[in-house]
Amino acid sequence: MYCASQLQIEVYTSIGQIIYAIFQSLVLIFTIFVTILAVKTLWKESILPKTTKILLFATLTYGVLHGLAFSNFVATILYRNFLVTQNSSCYPIPTGEDCSNVIQGISLGISGNILIQTFLCFDRLLATIFGMKYAKTLPGIIFLALVIIGSLSTFPILRNGQTLDESQLYCIMWPAKMATSANTFLASIFYLSILNFMLNMGLMRYNHICEKKSHFKVLERYQNIETLQSTKMISYIITCQLISMIIYSGGVWLMRQHTKEISYVLYLNIIVWLYMLTRDNYRFSDTSDKFCSSTGSYYLFILESKKTTIINLDLELKSELMKLENIPMDCESVVNGTEDFRKIWRAKNWNWHFGDIEKELFETEDICPVIEKYFSFSKLALSEEEKEYPLAYGLVVFKNIVQVIMQLSIFYQPQHLFCITVDQNSPEIYKNVIQSLPKCFENMNVFIGEESEWGSFGILKNVYTCFEHLTKSKNDWKYYQYLSGTDLPMRTNLEMVRIFKALNGSINTDVSTFETNRYKNMEGVIPPMPIYKSSMSVVLPRDAANYIVDSPKVKKLLQYLKNTWIPDESFWSTVSGSPKLLPVPGAVRVRDIMWLRQHFKARPADVNTVDDVGTSYIGRYQVWAWQKDCYGKIKDYSCVFGVQDIEEIVTRPELVAHKLYLAFEPAAFMCLFKEIRRRTLNPSDFDAKSYSEMPTVELLNGVSITQLTHPNWLVRDSFYNPEQEDQDRNTI
Repeated sequence: MYCASQLQIEVYTSIGQIIYAIFQSLVLIFTIFVTILAVKTLWKESILPKTTKILLFATLTYGVLHGLAFSNFVATILYRNFLVTQNSSCYPIPTGEDCSNVIQGISLGISGNILIQTFLCFDRLLATIFGMKYAKTLPGIIFLALVIIGSLSTFPILRNGQTLDESQLYCIMWPAKMATSANTFLASIFYLSILNFMLNMGLMRYNHICEKKSHFKVLERYQNIETLQSTKMISYIITCQLISMIIYSGGVWLMRQHTKEISYVLYLNIIVWLYMLTRDNYRFSDTSDKFCSSTGSYYLFILESKKTTIINLDLELKSELMKLENIPMDCESVVNGTEDFRKIWRAKNWNWHFGDIEKELFETEDICPVIEKYFSFSKLALSEEEKEYPLAYGLVVFKNIVQVIMQLSIFYQPQHLFCITVDQNSPEIYKNVIQSLPKCFENMNVFIGEESEWGSFGILKNVYTCFEHLTKSKNDWKYYQYLSGTDLPMRTNLEMVRIFKALNGSINTDVSTFETNRYKNMEGVIPPMPIYKSSMSVVLPRDAANYIVDSPKVKKLLQYLKNTWIPDESFWSTVSGSPKLLPVPGAVRVRDIMWLRQHFKARPADVNTVDDVGTSYIGRYQVWAWQKDCYGKIKDYSCVFGVQDIEEIVTRPELVAHKLYLAFEPAAFMCLFKEIRRRTLNPSDFDAKSYSEMPTVELLNGVSITQLTHPNWLVRDSFYNPEQEDQDRNTI
């Protein structure tokens, strides 16, 4: 049993599909009823010869076969729709075997009907030529045998042991290896229908003329009337077939005009009647690669400019559809918010087989093709502005390989520089994959670090290892940013570039009081400089990095912090908080900020957006358990963001969100990822003016602590506790 993808579930559980299933079932019942009635009428109708009756009986049989194939499929849809409503963890639809049976049954019905139409026309031609002498059963039996042999030899699009892929997006999407057979089959339908129609119309016209000329010859007139009525009946059948082809072709033409404007499910619920499907990230193409050797395709023929034109309706690129970021899912309600609890419930319970991709990464000998297969990394800078402003990223990781590579892919641009430190206690297969990344990307470097146990010096040591390596590199990066393996960007690369320019060389780090219990074994030992508390995340200009790496005082500070508790939350604000003792470029006096918080009563900013930043720290957006509602879950006192948190996250001014897990409400991670990718590929006229008004930027530019434009943006640090704040603060 193979679990369905989210797209399959959306397809097969949509209301249009349910209505279609019910409709198809009613059509089958009606078809069987009409077939019985037709058989009864044909059996009693003496004007038609036995050969014609046999072929008409066969037409009805093949029609019922076609209907049964579809009805069997839609019955499966209804049954498995019921399964998913029971909250089944694995929605098993459809498999390659399911689709093979459906396609073969439908194709057999179509092939048989077209061949029967051909032999019916030939039958009427013989009847017209030989008259009453042509009334035996033997020709009909021969024709029927030829129809059966012909349909069994021409219908199998899946033959010679070929099978569909194990898990199908939709049964009417065919693998490219069957494209030639599909085109031949559909071409034969088109050409035979046109020839049958023309031949039958000619016979009708000829017998109509003969019927008028034989007005006084009863036997001949009877013969001409019989042939005329039978050819009319056959013409009705062929006309219906041609009308369906015209509708089919018209539908294709309309979708070629509007494929980017119609949503996937709406289009499927309309076009399913025409046996085809597409989506805005699929395409219609008339490329020279008619049989599209590398994609899965559905092929059809339409009449255009008095000639048959092949229109190749293909999945844009199979490789692109396999990318994780192209997983079809409803993110609009997640990003923009919704009060529809059903959409929220579906998003919170959405999942994907990320474990299969992880397994493939761990088991492959060459990860580069696997990364190329599932992840999208920019091969070129997306703008000249971004190209001229490279950035440096340092990461510390230890688990969740798929999430880490997805994270890298959304931050990645070829002009940037990346350094990754892997916890030494990570599994060997995990370390092997991370260590292989530089083989795929020249601008990535990997180190095996120390144990990253919470509260230990190992975390800071791992961060500093990469920071030092990036600083000593020849890449002319402008700003450094630290990332953990559970971060995702809240701003696009272009937006970050403009924000860093607005920071104007200032360091952006959190600022808070260092708790005395963190001194641990160093209590009573004078530190090389005043110690402050901060977040691990920091935004730091290149000049500051160069100074820090070369400073003897910083090395002494690292030795001091080695014996304190949670040293990673003390380093950045300490090295950038005492510019007179340690003149790091971009640093401001933390003592001034502490003084302002102590002596000025101010209400924190009510709004936090890119147009009104409202905070002095933008390096990371993190919610602690005591601060506000967390719609995900709490882990280590920190919120793991869920689906209902994303609506706020996408509007906030910070650079990255911490924490998101692919293993918990993965739709939150995926929808934020998709939204940032969407904005990256469709950039807006982003203005970072509000970031230049941040207090730390103004302090660096010489503005007095008492003359800040927004002093209330300094009121809170990232560890604030609302319950301890004075609710009656007055605005300055």
